[in-house]
Amino acid sequence: MYVNQNSKSKQLARDKVLARLNNYENPTVISLPADNFIFEQSVRQTYPKSKIVTLEQNKLVFNSGKQLAKNLNINHLNGEIFDYLKNNNKYDVIWLDLCGYLSGNMINNLIPIVQGRNTKKETILALTVMATREKLAKHSSIYGFSNLKQFRKKGLTSLLQSFASMNDCTIEQLDFFSYKGDKKHAAKMNLYIYKLTKN
Repeated sequence: MYVNQNSKSKQLARDKVLARLNNYENPTVISLPADNFIFEQSVRQTYPKSKIVTLEQNKLVFNSGKQLAKNLNINHLNGEIFDYLKNNNKYDVIWLDLCGYLSGNMINNLIPIVQGRNTKKETILALTVMATREKLAKHSSIYGFSNLKQFRKKGLTSLLQSFASMNDCTIEQLDFFSYKGDKKHAAKMNLYIYKLTKN
């Protein structure tokens, strides 16, 4: 079981992403469900005809969720989501609920997404990353920000906007939510929600 999966703050994060699906009648969604599929169950209940693809890299976690995915009519795959997204499939909603450290490698993986590789005319991109101990500390000045706090709140969005514009795309930040789970040693997380548009 993942530390934050049943916390009130995590559920609020899910609700924030789910609320952004309102503009889609039958959304195509790709996400990272762990083994609980809490967000995906809400999508299926609200949008019965939605198409949902999920990725889980850990084989044991993947296997524990296979039956539930089948019951929910979800295309559940064992693999790494950034590798899978190289197939160029298009989605209305992409939730990268990574919960890992923000790193230069992660940003490199985000570049083709914000440049429209996996997006329709308008796509919602949600990103969850840890709000502490980023591996960008020594590089924050390279991105034009004096400290990591500034980079977390404004810098990442500015950086993604600059990459998107290189391929005639725009990215608009719709929400930023910083939260922590109910457990004593739960890590602080940042949820970014963007709208990607192909011009």
